[in-house]
Amino acid sequence: MPALAAARHRMWAWQGRTRFGERHPTMAAIGSFVFVLVTATLLVVGTLYLGWAIRQGRI
Repeated sequence: MPALAAARHRMWAWQGRTRFGERHPTMAAIGSFVFVLVTATLLVVGTLYLGWAIRQGRI
């Protein structure tokens, strides 16, 4: 059953891989920080805009 053997070898190769964060922890940390910073900034700016629009009677 060569197909099963090939599938088993693919599964072993997949399980033996390392994640990007394990190989490059500094880059992963910097990327995560930038992502969180941008997301939080957009949420705060969006909330402030909605509050302003409600006070102006636009919404």
